Amino acid sequence: MSNTRFMQKFKAWATIVIFSLPLFPLKAQVTVSKIPDWVINQSFENEVNLEGDESGFVYLLSNEQENYNTKHLFSEYAYKVLNSEGIQSMSDLYISFDPSYEKIQFHFLNIIRENEKINQLPNTFNVIQRETSADRYLYDGSKTILINLKDVRAGDIIHYSYSRIGYNPIFSKHIVRNYSLQYATPVGKIYNRIILPEQLKVYWKNEHTAIKPEKSILKNEVSYSWQLKNVKPILFDNNEPEWYDVTPRLVISSFQTWNEVIDWALPYYKVADQSKDKIKNLLEKEIEGYDTEKFINWSVNFVQDEIRYLGFENGLNAYQPHDPIKVFNQRFGDCKDKSLLLVTLLQTKNIEAFPVLVNSSLRQEVKNKQASFYAFDHCIVGIKSGNEIYFIDPTLNNQGGSWKNKYLPKYGYGLPISELFPDLIPIQNKNAGKIIEKHQIEITGLEGEATMTVQTVFSGNEADYQRSYFLSNSKEKILKQYLNFYGNLYPQITKFDELNWKDDRDKNIFIVNENYKIPNFWKKKDGEETIIYCEFYPITLESYFNVNKTSSKNSPYRISYPVEYEHTIDVTLHDTWNIPPTDLKIENDFYQYSYKVDYDEAYKLTLKTNYKTLTDAIPTEHLQTFINDHTQMMDNLSYKLQFNQTVQNSIDNNYVGLFVTMLILVIGGVGIFYLYTQYDPIPFSTSISKQLSIGGWLVLVGFGVCITPLRLLFQFYSDPSLIDGKIWYSQFLVGEYGLGFFVLTEQIYNLLYFLLSSLLVLLFIQRRTSFPRLMIINLATHAIFINIDNALAITFNPASEWDTRHTIQAIIQASIWIPYFIYSDRVKETFLTRYHS
Repeated sequence: MSNTRFMQKFKAWATIVIFSLPLFPLKAQVTVSKIPDWVINQSFENEVNLEGDESGFVYLLSNEQENYNTKHLFSEYAYKVLNSEGIQSMSDLYISFDPSYEKIQFHFLNIIRENEKINQLPNTFNVIQRETSADRYLYDGSKTILINLKDVRAGDIIHYSYSRIGYNPIFSKHIVRNYSLQYATPVGKIYNRIILPEQLKVYWKNEHTAIKPEKSILKNEVSYSWQLKNVKPILFDNNEPEWYDVTPRLVISSFQTWNEVIDWALPYYKVADQSKDKIKNLLEKEIEGYDTEKFINWSVNFVQDEIRYLGFENGLNAYQPHDPIKVFNQRFGDCKDKSLLLVTLLQTKNIEAFPVLVNSSLRQEVKNKQASFYAFDHCIVGIKSGNEIYFIDPTLNNQGGSWKNKYLPKYGYGLPISELFPDLIPIQNKNAGKIIEKHQIEITGLEGEATMTVQTVFSGNEADYQRSYFLSNSKEKILKQYLNFYGNLYPQITKFDELNWKDDRDKNIFIVNENYKIPNFWKKKDGEETIIYCEFYPITLESYFNVNKTSSKNSPYRISYPVEYEHTIDVTLHDTWNIPPTDLKIENDFYQYSYKVDYDEAYKLTLKTNYKTLTDAIPTEHLQTFINDHTQMMDNLSYKLQFNQTVQNSIDNNYVGLFVTMLILVIGGVGIFYLYTQYDPIPFSTSISKQLSIGGWLVLVGFGVCITPLRLLFQFYSDPSLIDGKIWYSQFLVGEYGLGFFVLTEQIYNLLYFLLSSLLVLLFIQRRTSFPRLMIINLATHAIFINIDNALAITFNPASEWDTRHTIQAIIQASIWIPYFIYSDRVKETFLTRYHS
């Protein structure tokens, strides 16, 4: 490891360790005092009706009161510990605050046991800096008061209160509060109250609740309050989309419109002319040397890849970005720092750009929220080019493609920090990725190894992800992970060539090539030593198809989005197999799926699966259909070829099929000879004096009649299974009597059809009177049989398709030529010869 990398790791770990160490007591910021006089006392019951809830604790009281004029937020909580789990999880108190503008005043901390109050308020408060967002490279500078309660027992009531004094100065004279009216645990009583200046105009919004605050007028103040009792816990379903939230909530905001939020934010995103000039001087080469397109590409790539994501968000900087020149020089910043830097870089070349606030969780649902500065958790950049606005997320790195087609997640709506816009603007996700994965497997026989080559082509955001993955991991580690991945299906898999990849960042295409050997590809079936099988399984699709089977949900079901996956397995078998075709499609407004199985004359089996999601969630009313469809998709993942060695030996070493074929030919030949010699009808008309030679449309008929037996012979030669009896005999051996009889019937028809076609050639040349009548029977029988054959084929294999082309062809031939042979004078004057004459 290089010294540079070592020092980087050392600094990172040192930062986390230092921030986690207990600090000296902060006497000025954590004190003990009495409850403020303006607080209204709230009582609570010692028991709450759990209604079957088995959590380790239950809240008896949640009491929060705020005085805006004194910047004072009073909190009082009481909860009852029910069992050992509750003791473990609720015996420590954590209270976080920002020391840059907040102070904490404790009022009391008691354990109530059998109506006795046991004081637990410590003499000295331990204050630590936990930095809970350090794993996301964010440091907010907040401190946490940690109190370890002593001697907590089941049945105890923990009752405490404290006040938080001070507001973030960035909010100035604005206020935004979100009050949840239901929690994940039951609550005996919820009480909220806020005191505001009479002249401060606020706007209330009810979310999933009809509760209205009680308003009372005080001296130059207005008080709003509400309370709820015996509040049941809110239950959340698994796999809910992030934007779905039905928690009952009251929201109060001093912002009426989003335009007011823009006006509030604009001063904090304003860059000093001095900083702009410094950056312009630093980028003189790029500004003068690059045209607009190249400069935008360079700026975007620079901020995404050269400015690392790291944020210090205490105090003002939780909402106000740092000076761009500082971010440029230190080479790190959070989302708003990187966004404002990119905007400033672009503006040095008079390119119109602006920061855009978004909510990465709420996404499109942010438009339904009350206007406020709390509605956003992320910042991106909008670039105006002509009449189009292109959006860039500066926190994404290793993105490929030009700035106009870089991938952007589905943020839904955003708030532009620009005087050009008065409201939220829609943001469409673009250039979603696609994965094309192709396996080529060659099986040399029923024993030994198989070889497998895999090529995967990633585009869009999928290429971005792979680029980052390959840059952050060694080749050896990646290969090991790949082998472990395929090892779940093929335990003895090994590589036979090096893993290699190609990255075309301009086109944003990332290609990975893999090469493997799979020893003992064929496996013995458990409990049946004579049966061996091999399995093909697109394991990379499993996570998309393996869904929760519970349909009793009251919320949408989150699915992976965007996903577009094409998966193909080409298998070279070197042997003849009886593999029926399959073609299945499922399409709706939420996802598209297709599954196809093909087997061609070159002994190649192709399994192709395509899957694409069109949305990020399935509505509740469509959930059962979604489960049924994905259960079917999961069932289609595994495809097995099974080989019964005993059956195969029986097929190879017996002559049942050949005997039946010969028997059919002999019996059919006798019947054909009988028709030739004994079926000798009189002419359609006995008054015709002169027999015509073959001419007119009969030339076309003759060509079709003569070519038919030759075509059948070629089909028999190309596919001997049509007449050799091995397929139906093998079905009888494995107990598939219905399918075996169906295939046997097809074989009988094929042979008799060949014999009759041959007879028709002879009768046509001799211009026999029997030819028109037998031709009519032949055409009608063939049209009827092909429809019956199709219907039975679908009955035995529902995945097969109706042979529309041959069916229509047979019906058209019968519709045209049967009337011709009945009514044509040319036919009547040509076929006059009788066998006995």
